[in-house]
Amino acid sequence: MDLTPNERLFLFNQYKLLENLAPPVEREYYERCAKILQHGFSGYYDFDSFFSPQMTQQQCDEVLDTLDTHRSLLRAYENLADRNGIDELNIRFAGFDGNNESGHMRLAEFLIAPQGEWDEFKGRDVNSHCPTLHRYRAMVREWKRSQNKYDLTKDDVIRISTAQ
Repeated sequence: MDLTPNERLFLFNQYKLLENLAPPVEREYYERCAKILQHGFSGYYDFDSFFSPQMTQQQCDEVLDTLDTHRSLLRAYENLADRNGIDELNIRFAGFDGNNESGHMRLAEFLIAPQGEWDEFKGRDVNSHCPTLHRYRAMVREWKRSQNKYDLTKDDVIRISTAQ
């Protein structure tokens, strides 16, 4: 990565400020970053690792649809008088895989905790520790086929929760 002298100066100043404001255990890191910028050691610029890869609108929508699907399933399940034939584990939102679906997982964490949306999932670990997107995509497709996505019947719950 190439930075202009002005970009280097701005970043250098930011790192010097952070060095002075940071707790002692972090100061050495910021001091090192400032020296790298000061001396122009571009081979040691490591700014890309600070940012997660950017998610597409489609990926963001996928997380929203997945959360909406699970919200509808949960509400329908709670309102059913007869739950026979429904495995509660199939309607539970297990999260996304932190290794393979990390962007999806981080967005779900962000929407559930700090944003206060989807309160019914608050306090849960949203790292499923195994891939879930394939199954969630099938569930969302089935959910969207429902006559009333926000007032599911027992048959809808079974059809959606068992989608593969």
